[in-house]
Amino acid sequence: MSSLRITISPTMRVVFPGSSSRREILQLAEDFMRCEAGRPAEEQTPFTLAIGQLLDEANALFLQAKEMENQRRLASEAYKRLTRSAYEVTRRIRDLLASRYHSTPELAQNWGLTVRQTGRSAGLVLMPQSTKEVTTFLDDYIRCEEARPAAERIQDPALSDMIQLRDDLEMQHRAANESRRRRILYNQQGNDLCLKLASELRRALVYLITSYGNGEPDRELEAWGFRVVARNPYQERAVTEPVETPTPEEMIS
Repeated sequence: MSSLRITISPTMRVVFPGSSSRREILQLAEDFMRCEAGRPAEEQTPFTLAIGQLLDEANALFLQAKEMENQRRLASEAYKRLTRSAYEVTRRIRDLLASRYHSTPELAQNWGLTVRQTGRSAGLVLMPQSTKEVTTFLDDYIRCEEARPAAERIQDPALSDMIQLRDDLEMQHRAANESRRRRILYNQQGNDLCLKLASELRRALVYLITSYGNGEPDRELEAWGFRVVARNPYQERAVTEPVETPTPEEMIS
């Protein structure tokens, strides 16, 4: 992960997390607020309140995203179990109808099954294979059974059980998709807040340097969570895209 290196001293520099380093930005904000909480209110930076609010909002969003992922996983597992049950009951019905209409297999098509038309296995009542085929069969089967007199319906499985299975499948599928959609949304909103959080932390860093460090970083900044390292001028020359020494005003822009 790339990092922004703010060099403002011949001897020391501050390594700031890159804009996409979400975890590092959140950890820096946590450390910053922990340090500020131990200082008198009048000595805190003008950016502390905003940093605290952004941190709380970002953490809340990421917590919601985590909860949505948990819900998505639960719904997905429930959907898989129901899908297995749907395959099993579909095979039972297929076998029942294939046996009942052995001489006239085309009648099995009334319940949504497909009958092979050509080849050596012509007349074979086919078993739906994909999940989509099985769910389509459930809809067709229920529609057919509902249209028949109650006395002529297939008794096992009961029509009410088939309707429940179909509805549960649809519900868990929708729940998994909705949880996924909301997880993505909350993560994106949290990432956007992290960008704002990083901007406020940079402003706070400049404020601390200009207010307490005479325009130069020192090890005291580590108390706020900032990473301060000794500058290696030879290494700086080897950087593909060298970072110019900015003024505090330029760092805020």
